[in-house]
Amino acid sequence: MAGQGPLIIDIMYNGQLIPAQIVQDPYHDKQFNVKFKPRGAGFYTVRVFFSDVEITGILILMSSFTPCYM
Repeated sequence: MAGQGPLIIDIMYNGQLIPAQIVQDPYHDKQFNVKFKPRGAGFYTVRVFFSDVEITGILILMSSFTPCYM
């Protein structure tokens, strides 16, 4: 067991922190979903903290793109 503490998600885009909402999965006690609105095409960095300690080895880079419509 990891214990109790706040779960914090930092999402960065072009050096700016993007607001994100953490939602606990209603069917799984230990799973969470993160919702945010992308600011544009490019790379996003996602960092996870638990009890004010960064969880290493879980760094996520997310790429988004502008959709093409035909």
